[in-house]
Amino acid sequence: MDEREAYNRKRLIEKNRAFIVPFKQLYIPYLFIDFTEYRYQTKGRTAQTLQPFAQVLVIAHLLNTNNQYTIEDIPLKEIANQFQVNTINVSRAVENLVELELIEIEQRGRYKMFQFKFDRKTLWEKGLENNIFINPIAKEYFVADNFNWNLPLLKAGDTALTEYTNINPSDQMAFATDNQTFNLIKKNNQPNTFNEFGGEYLFQIWKYDPSFINRISQSAYDKVDPISLFLTYKDDQDERVQMELEHLIN
Repeated sequence: MDEREAYNRKRLIEKNRAFIVPFKQLYIPYLFIDFTEYRYQTKGRTAQTLQPFAQVLVIAHLLNTNNQYTIEDIPLKEIANQFQVNTINVSRAVENLVELELIEIEQRGRYKMFQFKFDRKTLWEKGLENNIFINPIAKEYFVADNFNWNLPLLKAGDTALTEYTNINPSDQMAFATDNQTFNLIKKNNQPNTFNEFGGEYLFQIWKYDPSFINRISQSAYDKVDPISLFLTYKDDQDERVQMELEHLIN
């Protein structure tokens, strides 16, 4: 951008003088209008997959079929309040969505907002086609014996799949949580309580807090949301599971 042009615009704004710069800015102070073209500045790289919280935003949008809430056309700070996260997390996620060319940014006054470029069905299909969705699971641990936990956990894995589909119940209970919550649970148990081999309970440590989406979408109450669950099984080779997953998504 020409520095002299930017300087002149700044002087006009300071003097409350209306002006228009084609394709860049419209400023009419007495009508409280200030529309500015906004482009997120990336770091010279192109993202290939969704970052964890960016995926949360996409899934929340996909599940909002009844328009009970919105993350479009509202300030990023309001999105942060909805999910109870820091605005920095939202800004980084939005930058990731821009790099993947999934959203358009608009500056309204001093607020930045965005809209998805595609309808929900197209957004989902493009995401699968371009393989941008990540598997939410970062790591898994098992518990062989009784253990103590007093924090709410969401059903996941086969336990959740059983409730969403016609898959037969599993003897093993599976739960999903984020790393921070899992560390709190470990503090209340013996070091050897958790292992990576097998046990009555399975703990999935997710790359994002599985309760994020449930907080606003109310798509599930005691289990993980159906889209995240699908993504944990997407590469499963069991034909029976894949058939049920197709029913789940439909």
